[in-house]
Amino acid sequence: IIHYISFSSPGSSTWLCQAMATADHLRAALEADDRECLLRQCGQLDVNLTLTSNGYEATVAHHVASKPHGLDCLKRLVDKLGAACLTTEVDDGGDLPLHVAALRQDEKSMEFIRNSAGPECFELTGQFNRTIVHMAAQNEHSSSALMWLVKQIGPDCLNVLDSDGNTPVHLAAWKQDEASMRFIKEQLGTDCFVQRGEMQRTAVHMSALNVASNSAFKWLVCECGPGSLTEKDTESNTPVHLAALRQGEDSMQFINAQVGSQVFLIEGNNGGTSVNFAAENCISKSALAWCARELDPKCLLVKDSFGRMPIHLAALHQDEHSMQLLVSSLGRDCLTLPGEMQRTAVHYAALNSSSISALRWIVGQLGTDCLKLTDSEGSMALHLAAQVQGVDSLSLILDSLGADAFKLEGLNGLRMAHYAAANSQKQELLAWIASEIGPDSLHEPDALGRTAIELAAEDDE
Repeated sequence: IIHYISFSSPGSSTWLCQAMATADHLRAALEADDRECLLRQCGQLDVNLTLTSNGYEATVAHHVASKPHGLDCLKRLVDKLGAACLTTEVDDGGDLPLHVAALRQDEKSMEFIRNSAGPECFELTGQFNRTIVHMAAQNEHSSSALMWLVKQIGPDCLNVLDSDGNTPVHLAAWKQDEASMRFIKEQLGTDCFVQRGEMQRTAVHMSALNVASNSAFKWLVCECGPGSLTEKDTESNTPVHLAALRQGEDSMQFINAQVGSQVFLIEGNNGGTSVNFAAENCISKSALAWCARELDPKCLLVKDSFGRMPIHLAALHQDEHSMQLLVSSLGRDCLTLPGEMQRTAVHYAALNSSSISALRWIVGQLGTDCLKLTDSEGSMALHLAAQVQGVDSLSLILDSLGADAFKLEGLNGLRMAHYAAANSQKQELLAWIASEIGPDSLHEPDALGRTAIELAAEDDE
């Protein structure tokens, strides 16, 4: 890992070595979340070093601002370096340390920043032209920073648009809870909750995307009325679609109590119903479970504009438990119903990048030959698994079908090793194939004369 160091004026090689050593100590303290060591290191700095920690390249001020307990370190830095360390250098996203502090810390940090850099610093903008108030509205650790800032600056700061068209009201609905919504109502009334933002979404849409809590969503719907649940954004999605995509069964039950079950059949983006969206929910499987339990089973067979049913989408995004649930409602034959490109749930489970449990369970239900089912391009489910999944999936295929499965040809004569060459884990997969199947597998040509080794090298270029 390279640690980048910026300094105000050229120094000696000895100074540079000391600075690099200091950066290493700081990085270790940051990654260990060692508060005392970090405070001590900050007190020894003469310049606002830039370093990389946990994949984030930024100044020390940015790094300590990103710590919920980082106020003591910020104070130490300002004592040593001056308030300019909060307001001058931006990170790769364009945010200043004061923006990062608003995103992660509380009202005490906001007060310290104002006292150090002056109230004019609140007008400075960062990424997406967002002010410190926009950033505080996205603070998932504390709503106190947002409330303090609004009281200091005035309620009009809640109406300021970022470059995406969102106000802090939209962002708070997305990231915070009912308490923040109540506070905003006290400042602006309820009209702000129906103001359109990015993609013509209201605060109700944004709250439906809140993965930390559905309290803002439920409160806003009660305030804005049940009609707010059927307002569409520019992708034709209602808050119901978005809640199905990001929240759980409690939100589904709440929606049902507000407007009835027919709302779950309204078509959204790409013709998908809320049941289709629930099948894509990577946060909670309970939304889909509620739909399967409470709605007409026919809703589980509705295709989106690509021809994909909930069984296909759940195989792509969820795990064996969702497969069991849908099969218990529809029967085992649903696993072989064709969707886009004539792909079945077997193909989609093979394309599931987060888990192989759906694929393993389906093979147990249908038998090992289901791995040979082909799509409209000639690719088998086993080929798609090699392209997307890891060594565990290759082991499953070997155990199920034997080494001959790695000779089966798909699109353009491609074999398992060719597909694996396009996988983000290709080095590990190709090494496994060479070890378990034989090195010759990596040198077999496809219909165009290309080997897996060649395809992997092309992908690197």
